[in-house]
Amino acid sequence: MAEWFESWFDSPYYSLLYAHRDENEAEGFVRRLAERLPPRARVLDAPCGNGRHARALAKLGFFVTGFDLAPTLLARARVYESPPELVFFRRDLRQPFPERFDVVLNLFTGFGYFDDPADDRRVFDNLVAGLNSGGVLTVDFLNADFVVRRLIEKETIFRGDIRFDINRKLVGDRVVKSIRVFDGDKKFEAEERVRLYRPDDFRRMAWALKVENEWGDYALSPFDSDSPRYILFARKVGVPS
Repeated sequence: MAEWFESWFDSPYYSLLYAHRDENEAEGFVRRLAERLPPRARVLDAPCGNGRHARALAKLGFFVTGFDLAPTLLARARVYESPPELVFFRRDLRQPFPERFDVVLNLFTGFGYFDDPADDRRVFDNLVAGLNSGGVLTVDFLNADFVVRRLIEKETIFRGDIRFDINRKLVGDRVVKSIRVFDGDKKFEAEERVRLYRPDDFRRMAWALKVENEWGDYALSPFDSDSPRYILFARKVGVPS
């Protein structure tokens, strides 16, 4: 049986629902982030989705590899492949990475998906292990407390004639989003389940790294309790490559 993220992320409705998360948003965020990265660095974007952040980085002169599990999203990303500057591979992030990078990115809430929190920790450890000494890890996640305070339980979104009925609830340490899609005579149902890790959780997982910045939005404003995002920027120091 497929895990929730495999069936949902591989659906055309996923990309349609999040169509507002577009190239312009990715390019603005990446441009600001790139000012803190070494030029011409080897970058891993994991998970990379349809490659919007990876493409923006490649345009700025970085050598970018993208990992993702969803074949549909990878097919869209691979349209833009231009080795060696931009390449994409199908990979489960729970498996050790085959090489190391100067920069590892985990963006757009690409974390906290698994039923077993040990699998989440395995992913985080692989992100850290995938760094060269002196390399930078950036994790872009929800601000869990902000989400809990401002949870919108019911919402209807239209994308053209297609209707998305969305219900959100807190279940233990997760936020669960149930999605019902009405597309003419077709109906589709999906779910998102994300464990709500908090800044202290990320700091503990990043014990082997030096935390250099914590931001609260894509403009890289300082993180505080009212920030919509939690963006960790940490460096691997004192560990031989």
